[in-house]
Amino acid sequence: MEKTKKQTKKTEQQAARFTKEQILAAKDFKQSRDALHILLEEQKSYTLTEVSQILEEFMKRKVQ
Repeated sequence: MEKTKKQTKKTEQQAARFTKEQILAAKDFKQSRDALHILLEEQKSYTLTEVSQILEEFMKRKVQ
């Protein structure tokens, strides 16, 4: 079990990271572009997994 956690951590560290601009230009996130424009920070880089999680959490929020 400990080995799996280490492997996961290494995989996350080695995953490709993208800027906000690159993510907004990606076809995969075309339908969510407006939300991501607001949610993502300019000077930060993200993995695709991180972007998916941010978007998923945003979509689950209740409207006030």
